[in-house]
Amino acid sequence: ATMMSFSRFLRNSSLSVVLLLAGCGGGDLEGTYFLKMGEGPGEGVTMELKDDGVAVVTLPGVGSTQGTYMSEGNTLTVILPGDTDVYTVGEDGNLTTTAMGETMVMVRQ
Repeated sequence: ATMMSFSRFLRNSSLSVVLLLAGCGGGDLEGTYFLKMGEGPGEGVTMELKDDGVAVVTLPGVGSTQGTYMSEGNTLTVILPGDTDVYTVGEDGNLTTTAMGETMVMVRQ
């Protein structure tokens, strides 16, 4: 089975997307980010950025896929098999992107 990219998952998902905005310290990008989807606790997309340049994205009901990431200034590029996503790194440390015409915020955990 092939892993679905984050953007493709969001485009194909019928789940309502709930954006959480929360303040968190900035600094290095390494860490875990979460995009809440659905109504239940823990329902959402998790992205872990590791210090070796590896990105791991976990999609609910699908599993995890691994890629790489790089940053320049306040722009983060995540490259997954078959897809590249570009995020803006906010002063609060959260990652913002646009998919399906909607602004989506991955909140730093």
